[in-house]
Formats: sequence, C-alpha cells, structure tokens
Amino acid sequence: MRIMTPTDVAVLEFLSAQPQPIRELLGMYPKATVYARLRALQATGLVAKKGSQYWLTSAGLQVKAEREGAPVLDGLAQVYPPLREAPSAHHRATVELAISALVVRQHTDQAEHHASFLLVGPPMTGKTGCGRFFSLIAGADPDRSVVDLAAESGRSLWIRRGAAGDVRSRRELLSAPVIVLDEYGMADRAVRQAVAPFISGRRRVPFENEILSITPVAIVTMNARTGDTVSARTGFSLPQLRRLVPCDLGAVPLPDLALEGGRALEAARLAGPLTLRPPRGSCEEFRSAVVRLLRRVLVPDALGLVDVEVLIGLGRGLTGWLTPVVAMRQALFDFLLLVETIGWVRPGWLEHVRAFPDRDEGPAASSVGTLGPVTLAPASTHPPQTISLFPERMAPNSQKEHPGMNPRGDSMLPSFTISERTRGLLAWLAEEGQASLDQVIATLSVVYRMHRANDVTFQNLLSVVRFREACATTEISVSDLRTAVELTAGLAKRGLTLDRIQIGLQVAEDLAEAGLSLKEARSVADLMKAMKKAGIDPRVPDQLEAALHRYAALGYEAKPIARLAALCERLEKLGLNLDDLEVGLDRFGRLTELGLDEGMAEALATTVGLSGVPKTQRGDVLAKAVELGKAGIALVDVQADRDALQEEVQRLRDERAALQDALAAGQNQLDRIRLQQDQA
Repeated sequence: MRIMTPTDVAVLEFLSAQPQPIRELLGMYPKATVYARLRALQATGLVAKKGSQYWLTSAGLQVKAEREGAPVLDGLAQVYPPLREAPSAHHRATVELAISALVVRQHTDQAEHHASFLLVGPPMTGKTGCGRFFSLIAGADPDRSVVDLAAESGRSLWIRRGAAGDVRSRRELLSAPVIVLDEYGMADRAVRQAVAPFISGRRRVPFENEILSITPVAIVTMNARTGDTVSARTGFSLPQLRRLVPCDLGAVPLPDLALEGGRALEAARLAGPLTLRPPRGSCEEFRSAVVRLLRRVLVPDALGLVDVEVLIGLGRGLTGWLTPVVAMRQALFDFLLLVETIGWVRPGWLEHVRAFPDRDEGPAASSVGTLGPVTLAPASTHPPQTISLFPERMAPNSQKEHPGMNPRGDSMLPSFTISERTRGLLAWLAEEGQASLDQVIATLSVVYRMHRANDVTFQNLLSVVRFREACATTEISVSDLRTAVELTAGLAKRGLTLDRIQIGLQVAEDLAEAGLSLKEARSVADLMKAMKKAGIDPRVPDQLEAALHRYAALGYEAKPIARLAALCERLEKLGLNLDDLEVGLDRFGRLTELGLDEGMAEALATTVGLSGVPKTQRGDVLAKAVELGKAGIALVDVQADRDALQEEVQRLRDERAALQDALAAGQNQLDRIRLQQDQA
C-alpha cells in the first residue's frame, strides 16, 4: 500500500490524463516540495513528464480513481490471492490474460486466434519469473516449462532424433499447459522457426506428415534489440505480433526483485494450482463496443497490429469467474496496460475502459475482426439538422456516393492500393469524426481544394506535417511553438530582434555564473548610478576585480584575503606585529608537540593557578613536576622488575616444593622396597 503525503494527493487531484503545465500547482505549494514529490511519483510510475508538462499514467489514474471511489478493476485477485503478490501490475495482467488464454485452449473448440505473450526487457525485470509463476498457477512444473532457447538446436523443441535421423521421442512440451520460451533473442534461425508454430495462434499445425495439437500457452522472453519499431526491437513480423500480447518490462517501475521477486512464486506454491472453469459467455455481443474503444485509445500505427478476435477470446476465457461485461472490461484493461509500455495507446485510455461498454455511442460498428480496412457506418441514420450558408451552391445529391467510385461497377479511374497504416489512419479519422470513410476522404479533398484556392499547395501541407513531426521529435509542443511565434511578433512590434534576445540571454548566463540574481543585478546597476552621482570613479570596482584576478592567479582567494586583513587589524589594535605572531605560533607548535591541545593547556594553567604557586615560580614547579614524572616512570619500571622477580622467586619455591614432594615419594618407595627385601 502506497503511503501518500498531502502533496502527493494534491498532485494527483491536479493532474489528469492530458499533459499540462504545473504553474498553478507551484503557486499553491512550495516549489521544492512539488518537484520532489513529482520525482517520487515518477519513480513509482504514477506520473509521466514530457518537456515541462506532466500527466497521470494509467497507474496514476487508477490510484486517483481509487481515492475518488471509482470502481477498481481487480481481476482474478479475489479468486486467486497470490496474484496480489506479483511484482507489478504488468506482471499480474500478463498472468491473468495467460490464464484466460489457457481456458480458451482447454475448454473451447476455438481453432485460431489464440493469444501468446511477449515479455521484453533487460535482466532482473521478472520475465522468466513471470513464466514460472504462471506455470505454478497452471499446475505445471516450472523447471520443465522453461526452455532455454539458446541451448536448443533445430527442431529439438518438438522431437528428439537418433543418429540415423529417426524419431526417438517427442517432447512433453506439446501436451503441457505452459511453455516459457526463454532468451528468444539468443536463439539461432532454426530454433526461431521451430518456435513459430507455438505463437501462430492455431490449435493444430502440420508437422512433417502429421497434424500436431498445440495445447500450451506460450510466453516468450527476450532482451530488446535496437530499433524504432516493435518489430525491429523484437524480430517478430507484423502477422506474428497480431497474435502476441507484448509488454516492455524495461519501461515499468519495479521493486528490488532480488528481495521481493520470490514472493509470488512462494505464494503460488502454497496456494496450489488454480482450478480452471469453462467459459460461461462468448463476449461476442461486445464486438462492436471493443472495435469502437480500440479505435479511440490506440495510436494509428497500432490499429493494424491488434487482433479483435484475440481480445474477444481473452474476455471469453475470464467469464468462468466474472460476468461477461466485467470479464471483457478486465481483458481490455490488462491488454492495454501491457501494450502501453510499447507506445501503442494514447493518454486517457483508462477512462474509456472504465466506461466500457458505452451504450450511448450510436449504432454498432462493423463486425469484422480487424481494425484496419473496416468501414464505419454513419453516426446516425437521420440526417443532422443543418443550415446551409451557401444554398445556391449545393448540389441536389452531393452526399450520395458517385457511381463512378462504386467498387462494384466499372470505373475510368486507375485502380490503387493503400497500406495498412493508411487504412488505420482513415479508420481512426472516421471514428474520430463519426463519419464513413467515403465522407472522410471527400471532406479531406474539399479542404485541400479550399487551401489550394489560397495558393497553398500539397507540398506546403507536406512541409507543415514534416515540421510538426520534427517538433514532436524534439519534444516541442504546439503550445510552446505558438508561444514562441507570439513572442517573436511582440518583439517585432517593439523593434527588437532575436539577436537582442541572444545578447540578453548571454547577459543572463553571465549573471548566473557570477551567482547574481536579476534583483541583485538591478542593485548593482543602482549602485553604479549612485557612484556616478557622487563623483566616484566607477573604475574602482574594475580595479578591485583586476586585483582579485591577480590574487587568484597566485593561488589566493577573496575570502582568505578578507580574513587575513581582519586578522591584521586585530593584531594592530593589540599592538602586535607579525614577528610576535610568529613567536606565538612557535610556542603553540611546541605545545602541540608535547600533546597539549588548547583544552589541556587551559586545564593545566587553571590547576597551577588554584594551587597558589606564584607566576614567577611556575616554571620551576613545572620543571620539578617533569623530574618527578621521570622518577615516577622509573619507579614504575623498578616496581615492574620487582614484581617480575617476585614471580620468579615464587616459581622457584614452587619447583623446590615439588622436588621435595618427589624426594619424599622416592624415599617412601625406597622404604617399601627395603621392607619387602627384609621380609623376603
């Protein structure tokens, strides 16, 4: 349970899912405290920052919603308490979805669109531990379920062959509930090809001359590669990513797993495996709502990489414990929480998930399971009540589709194809504007014609887009750019240029290096004016600065020089010179050599003074004390020798007594022998 300070609560209440500045917050609380708490909240993954703006992450929105009394997406934690011991919400979401995927594989007849999982991140982020945790929940042996792909070769994941190439045995992995494909990035090409059937999303795959059933849920772990896209960083193709649920654990704030990483495994061992329940609903009725939600929360580039069939199947797998609507909402929450780590979702997605399904969104979207080429229906079956500004220019049937553009008829226009990314962008724009794709394209064409009438060419628009992309790359927001343009216009009105601003910035940097604030600089300027009015040469500070520079070159600093000057003034007031100071330092040095510090010297002087010894005789007394001290040291040595001699005498006495005892014993023995001799 997080312990939150009042400032943390204020920050959570102030921020939202949209990036915003914190000027108002700084006016209500001390700046140092606000920035310190913001850094702490960033470290725990509740707050994110870009430039000078902050916003709440999904975890932050979750905490804020909990404090406000909103419903919490608790998942299967009530059913299986060890899930609460997962190192992070992302590990828990992965395991919950994996449980759902296992239910779909074992308790349904679904042939395709089965989910697998991809955990990317550096070492010590709990990737393999998450797979072992799920193995215990599924009732599998973690040691058998985890496969080190770096140690595999060829098709050894499937079968073991003899020297002649004959099949000797089949791996038990094919019938296990879980398979953790560890270190995928270190596997060779043949092993990666052998892994492909496990993550294909199919229940049955052909292998040589037979059909094999794939029963385990696959969890792939790897270290991220370099690249700008998920495909480049993982090595998986786009079709493979559609069947995978990816998560970058390197972007997740984690506790010290060396200390807490084994808590979930131990809790699962004690609790035992989870008893799987068959689904009680299909979640098929939420297909349209799922499509609408994904088009709102996913970035355009990710629209073609998410398989709706996989998501509906994951929701279906949770219906054994949850109601269908709660199961589907939980599956969406877990999925979006994971893909948020790779940049597939937009800020504010959690609020859309909490409102799922929104019954007031209008008619259902297309029932096709992909997000890219789907065409949306109009937002309303009744035409909106509008007023035309130019009725004389309206065509009688301008809103109807032109017959020449009908794909079912012949057309004089050339045929063309568009990429999946462009389809996703058009689908997103259609959902954003609640219009059909045909209306979107027609509107964009009309808008361009309007720009063209103002001598704006397509190259101009392309330059604007590229300029915005460059601003986004350099983390320059549109508001900051607009502010810069307004400031430039304001400078132009006052006859100022950017060169003058640069000079001002240089002056500000010089003041900062000198440790002067703007208020102090104004004070210096006022001082210079006052000196000029009083007839004082303003070059005196320059000369003083030059002198200080010379002293600095010789190794002197201003502060020690000021102290030395004050010390010289004190010596002059006391009538002392440097020679006297040198004599005093010599005396102090001798006292130090004798081991007398300032406290001991004062104690000695006080003792001598209290004894009533006159000042003129104190030297003789100290000399006699030294002689007595030497005698005392010698006496201590003599006493030590005496003690040693006494110990030696005592030792000799003990030896003599022992010899006498031995002699007496020998005499007694001799007497007994003589007695025996006489008797004999």
